[in-house]
Amino acid sequence: MAKTIIRRATIKDVDAILNLINGYAAEGLMLRRAEDAVIQNLRDFSVAAAARTVLGCAALHLYTDRLSEIKSLAVAREYTGQGIATKLIKRCLAEAKSLGVPKVFTLTYVPELFLKNKFQLSVKELLPQKILEECQFCPRRDDCQEVCLVYNLQKIAS
Repeated sequence: MAKTIIRRATIKDVDAILNLINGYAAEGLMLRRAEDAVIQNLRDFSVAAAARTVLGCAALHLYTDRLSEIKSLAVAREYTGQGIATKLIKRCLAEAKSLGVPKVFTLTYVPELFLKNKFQLSVKELLPQKILEECQFCPRRDDCQEVCLVYNLQKIAS
């Protein structure tokens, strides 16, 4: 297989992104995404690709000038354990830093991956922007089992 690169997603990647996300959603491991939602938010997405094959994806979604979210992180099963998810997380963190957004959070069923990448446990109730924009429409809103983690890019003043 060719070398894996992390790049900005293009319209040609939409089907692969949907297959990754909705494959895991069918197993109850992620929330399903509609094609129009991926297309409308395509600028949020990065993909891990080798040659012309998309191996993984992740999106950095902005809520405010101080808050963003890593969402829709998925890696094809046959490529898990190869550091692709970590590369996608680091890409999202670098993008948030370059934009000047000091806080990045995620809601996940796989907190270990984010804890390995120096995210800290939190609670989603501290993220009113997320709750207002998306959680209220989620079919699992009354029984959410996702773990909330936060990464602070801003240095803490001493």
